Amino acid sequence: METSTDFVYHLKAAAFLLLAAARTERALSRFISSIARIPAA
Repeated sequence: METSTDFVYHLKAAAFLLLAAARTERALSRFISSIARIPAA
């Protein structure tokens, strides 16, 4: 059985992962669009 502190810890970890994923997605889309602007050699 989980204690309330474990629950809070998992909640924070999940929120952090979601935030990191959102940031990574934005950075990736920016990176891809910047590459798409460069004509392929």
